[in-house]
Amino acid sequence: MSNTRYKIEEADGGFVLIEERTGPFPTEIRVPYSIAQEAESGTDAASRNGDVLRDQRKVEALKLARYAASFFIEKDPDAQRLLDIREYVEKLVTASIAELRKNAAVPSQQTE
Repeated sequence: MSNTRYKIEEADGGFVLIEERTGPFPTEIRVPYSIAQEAESGTDAASRNGDVLRDQRKVEALKLARYAASFFIEKDPDAQRLLDIREYVEKLVTASIAELRKNAAVPSQQTE
């Protein structure tokens, strides 16, 4: 049995993915994200299988790595590049949340 549990809650006008780990060193990690990301990740988790979601996450990670190498290692960034890389990161976060939801059978939203 896994010692990791995921849940989603509303927080500060958006949402937060909460990872709870039990065991000798219990931890809670909170990942805030937007309403748009909640809608997209929920739809993706409900409509796609785990393999497709895993591949989607890997593609988004590869795009982020290529972009970072092009504009943050090979060249000097500017303000537009900062905005652009934030978008790549948000896409990777959204794809990862969808995959976690599918694998852990996390419902769309839990409120307490």
